[in-house]
Amino acid sequence: MFIPEKNIYLLEIPKCGSRILVKAADLTYKNNTYRGHKDRNTGLVHLDKLGLINRDTVVVAVIRNPIDRFLSGLNYLCNRDPRYTLDKALVDLTVTGHRQQMVFRTQSSFLTPHDFKGITTRLYHFSQLQEVCRLLGYTGEPLHENKSPKKYTLLDIRHYIDHLNEHYQDDILLNAPFKHLED
Repeated sequence: MFIPEKNIYLLEIPKCGSRILVKAADLTYKNNTYRGHKDRNTGLVHLDKLGLINRDTVVVAVIRNPIDRFLSGLNYLCNRDPRYTLDKALVDLTVTGHRQQMVFRTQSSFLTPHDFKGITTRLYHFSQLQEVCRLLGYTGEPLHENKSPKKYTLLDIRHYIDHLNEHYQDDILLNAPFKHLED
């Protein structure tokens, strides 16, 4: 989402609190545009063609522990379709292109390439959602997280942790500076 009043492009990475951030921005500003889960480059190229960005534009992105994010995505899909299973999710991790489940795409894939006309990207951790809401200008009551019922927990995926760590290795490196913020 692009917030013209703040000159911020909010990168909406699935299962990283983007629904909360979009709600905060919509409650604060009326001219927000270009919504959705798009990678950094696609968004910036589009906004540049529209003449909406400049060197002072800032990209804001929230990232999350990749295993927590995987579990959130898995439970989200299970709530949408009760027939969805962990086995299906593990298969879906290997699918690429337009058929890949958006919630299982790596966070790092939304952030590349890293340089577009010198525009700065600021990363925040999932635990900092309320701080990001304030950065966006939202000053109301804290917005509540969208918590889905949990069909699967960390205990259920423990045998697949090595596989998940391999799949999300770039995201693990991306999340490393924020490790101290995790519960």
